[in-house]
Amino acid sequence: MSLIIAGLGIKFLSHLTKETEKIIQEGDKILYLANDLFFPEWIEHFNKNTESLDQLYFSKSARCDSYNAIKDKILSELNNFQNVVFIIYGNPNFLVQVTSLVSRAAESNGHEFYILPAISSLDCLLADLNINPGDSGMQLFEATELIAYRKILDLTSHVVIFQAAAIGQSGHTRNKIATTKGLKILCDYLGEFYSCAQEIIFYEASQYPNKKPVIIRTILKNAYKVEISSKSTMYIPPSKKGEICQLTVRKIKSIFADFNASSEKSGI
Repeated sequence: MSLIIAGLGIKFLSHLTKETEKIIQEGDKILYLANDLFFPEWIEHFNKNTESLDQLYFSKSARCDSYNAIKDKILSELNNFQNVVFIIYGNPNFLVQVTSLVSRAAESNGHEFYILPAISSLDCLLADLNINPGDSGMQLFEATELIAYRKILDLTSHVVIFQAAAIGQSGHTRNKIATTKGLKILCDYLGEFYSCAQEIIFYEASQYPNKKPVIIRTILKNAYKVEISSKSTMYIPPSKKGEICQLTVRKIKSIFADFNASSEKSGI
């Protein structure tokens, strides 16, 4: 018995890989969580033995309970079918807790599992905001973890903060009051590192080819007042330049005489 967990990407059908499409066609049982109204009709065209997990996901008020219910459902199907495919929105291992839960449970029950990559919201952000992580480096954080563990921010790097509208929320619902209060806590923490005039960008990737992404530009002192959706990601550009360590540069030059730190930092 084997489990394949595959991602749909962000933009409907445009991001679907040939590998995932083939897996869908050949799977004995297809289970899916798809953040798209058109996906159910599309997937049933390729495989009749499909089942949506949306109702199961929203049957519990807490997300952790939803994930456990999905895990139990998938394990049950693994006892009935040789090859089970679990399809999920985005990249299955990018900010998706249920993937880790399901894969560990499958492995502990003696089932093989494979995870296929897909385009994530981060990939879309890099393209739409024209960011190269090789230039200045990049830090990635989940918003609640960032402030709860007081992670240290590097002001010389690009900073991406996911789930900025879901600070401390364990359920499925989102409301403006909770979002505003959570954002205020996040912005207060960011104020320990950045000036109140620091540029802040809220970003939401487009789900459809004919729709533009949501890009909202503001400054830190006003950021908590911005109305954003639960899908919004916060991006903070570098606020200062990094300093080159001349000792390290000399060590590298002793091996590669033509080394130039300024030209090498962005990769190929």
